Amino acid sequence: MWAHFISGLLNPISTSALVFWALVSRVHAPVGSRTLWLILGLVFSAVLPLAYVVVLRQKGDISGLLIPDRGQRTRPLLVGIGSYLMGVVALSLAGAPGLLVALMGCYAISTALATLINLRWQISLHAVGAWGTLVALCHGLGYPALYVSPLALGVVWARLRLRAHTPAQLLAGGCLGACITFILLKLWA
Repeated sequence: MWAHFISGLLNPISTSALVFWALVSRVHAPVGSRTLWLILGLVFSAVLPLAYVVVLRQKGDISGLLIPDRGQRTRPLLVGIGSYLMGVVALSLAGAPGLLVALMGCYAISTALATLINLRWQISLHAVGAWGTLVALCHGLGYPALYVSPLALGVVWARLRLRAHTPAQLLAGGCLGACITFILLKLWA
């Protein structure tokens, strides 16, 4: 029961929404600007990708909202990449801080790499999201954000417990999410 709860709650889409909320809340800017940046971040990182997944599920094109079948992941991942790239443009045009634009770029690049890997081998998208989230929060909020590391470990435990991934798939996803996020935020933000 707990594994299903953690896996459903801490999926890559929901964690992206939490990261945008946490980082926007720390920006020193007028409330109107922060509100706009938060809305753009949520729409392009979470709402649009989730809406597409829900539509695919309703049409029966995917077997579940967490897309357990590797062969069914490509289209939703490509739509996610497109949404993240539109988010980069929208946030840039809205004058968002570099950190927020870079974060959206991290989502696009991490998802593109995960999509390429997924064509041959099922990488854990949950791990990509969980460990990328941890690195983004540490970058934006400082090392006290390490308090969320039990959540990333919980995602790994849940995915193992559900037998959704092998340890290698989780390790690869975690490394991809953490490394790409770290590198891109250092270079871009």
